[in-house]
Amino acid sequence: MREYERILLECRYLLSLNKSYQELANKFNIDVNVIYNDLNELLPKYDSILYKRVKMVLNSKNST
Repeated sequence: MREYERILLECRYLLSLNKSYQELANKFNIDVNVIYNDLNELLPKYDSILYKRVKMVLNSKNST
């Protein structure tokens, strides 16, 4: 799977199922640091609008 495809898949799970970094890492069987880097460092370079949506979900999860 290419990097961009993996990031989009992570975003899809995050937005549709309201998952955390750790839950995504468990689902994809990769390190939580990879998920964090994908969503916070790489995603904005690919799609800034999707990044804003992802950030809103993650911020709401962290505030509860």
